[in-house]
Amino acid sequence: MLRGYVIEALLGEGSAARVYRGRCPITDEVVAIKLIASGAKPERAERLRREEQALDRIHHPNVVRVHEFGITTDGSAYLIMELVPGITLGQLIRERAPLSPRTFWELARQLAEGGRAVVEPGCRSREAGRHGKDRGVPSPLLRLCA
Repeated sequence: MLRGYVIEALLGEGSAARVYRGRCPITDEVVAIKLIASGAKPERAERLRREEQALDRIHHPNVVRVHEFGITTDGSAYLIMELVPGITLGQLIRERAPLSPRTFWELARQLAEGGRAVVEPGCRSREAGRHGKDRGVPSPLLRLCA
């Protein structure tokens, strides 16, 4: 249990964080919980905190909602956010390639609108992308509807 949420399943993991599906037993709301290991570098927790602060100011249908940031008793930083059902963009491309022009342009439009909502107010996360390059807010935080 983490801040009133029951952790149900591991959804994925990277070099410094794991993402779990969680559920609030009171409201039955399903969320994503990003948890940075307690032994991770301190700047990773700080990046997660800045990510929460930036995303908290953004209200857009193509950007996930962030609920809270915190530190567990063992020193692990976490971020609780909306869990978007469905498949990832990578899975969509692998499963449906080649995409029709209509689907491609609709996804591109949604990605651009979500990205614009992130950068217009001057909000920018320094979350590292897959290859260690600063890419702003990573794609898992953008919501696309195929």
